[in-house]
Amino acid sequence: ALGEYDVVVTSGGTSAGVSDVVYRVFGDLGEVLVHGLKVKPGKPTVIALSGNNKLLIGLPGFPLSCYMVLVRLVKPLISRLTGLRIREERIYVKLPVTIRKDVGKSWLLPAILVESREGLTAYPVSLSSGSIYSIVYSEGFIELHENLDVVEENSLVPFYPFREIQRVKLVIIGSNDPLLEDTLKYTGLIHVSRVLNIGSTGGWHAVVRGEADIAPTHLLDPSTGLYNVPFLDKYGLRGRAVLIRGFERLIGLVVARGNPKNIHSIEDFLRSDVRIVNRTKGSGIRTFLDLTLRKYAEERGVAWSDLVKSIRGYTYEVKTHTAVALAVKQGRADVGLAAGYVARLYDLDFIPLKWEEYDFLIPRDRLEKALVREFLGVLQNRDLLEQIARFPEYYKFPPDIGQIKAE
Repeated sequence: ALGEYDVVVTSGGTSAGVSDVVYRVFGDLGEVLVHGLKVKPGKPTVIALSGNNKLLIGLPGFPLSCYMVLVRLVKPLISRLTGLRIREERIYVKLPVTIRKDVGKSWLLPAILVESREGLTAYPVSLSSGSIYSIVYSEGFIELHENLDVVEENSLVPFYPFREIQRVKLVIIGSNDPLLEDTLKYTGLIHVSRVLNIGSTGGWHAVVRGEADIAPTHLLDPSTGLYNVPFLDKYGLRGRAVLIRGFERLIGLVVARGNPKNIHSIEDFLRSDVRIVNRTKGSGIRTFLDLTLRKYAEERGVAWSDLVKSIRGYTYEVKTHTAVALAVKQGRADVGLAAGYVARLYDLDFIPLKWEEYDFLIPRDRLEKALVREFLGVLQNRDLLEQIARFPEYYKFPPDIGQIKAE
């Protein structure tokens, strides 16, 4: 290749392990100029110059890392070498959350774009750089400069799209539920929707910012013991948004088949021989768990922070119910709190704890949107929901489902 081309680009084998030979090969062919970039992901990148002055570039093997370095490094280099003016596809978008990072390394975070009243917002997504799905699911990536240690919420950050930005028609941001996912797929709404599983609390914030058409929620208010309704006042949405009555779902403990650790309650999380998998902060499940643990701390006369430090796996967080089930199924955890649906889905045992109310928060000005009306029509069809639910014993569909519950 060096006899015919001015630039040779490879992928994979660029780290410093025993089986990573690219930098050695490049060294044999010439001089290695760079082995490792101050960027995450994408650090194991190799740049060398061959003996006949040809450029050698070794990209990381992980798809997401490879593509990001291709966009931020290789593309500008090719532009300079060829003299072609390649338009840099970069826009500035708003960051909806505060991110803390280490100084000295740039972060490239895959993200999904959502339109709001004030422009585009980029929601970072946690995806493995080793999966091709990360490129398919996300729409591009944001770049956080190496000199930054904190990027505040609502900051403008550069966004590099993977492809032409598509304007979706229905934006659903909030709590994750397997039945909701199945319903969107069954009805075809998934093809015109953007679904971000960032937890109930994140959904409420998205409605406040005008980013979500629908926010699934199951937040439990500790002072009243009610689900969802008290938060209309807490978030200043009384009169600006409505709560649509959703379904009830059974949540509980997901454990391995046969329950080998003999786990029967959340109190067993405090045992030294039990490792849990937790949900992310802001999710309804996490809120319920933390409220329960606070009660245990009060009963024992210990600080809540000390109590959670004693729980193995408390900081091991995942974003969805299916991820909880997979962690238990694969032996990475002994137990997790999730919807019963996923226990059946992955052939696990389930200890029921509580029926919770899973509702839908909708901004008042989105109620007349055609796809929102279509979604509400599906929600009001109890027979259809019972047909879609693969394990209906974990769900209840009240007579007033799909109707306004509070406003």
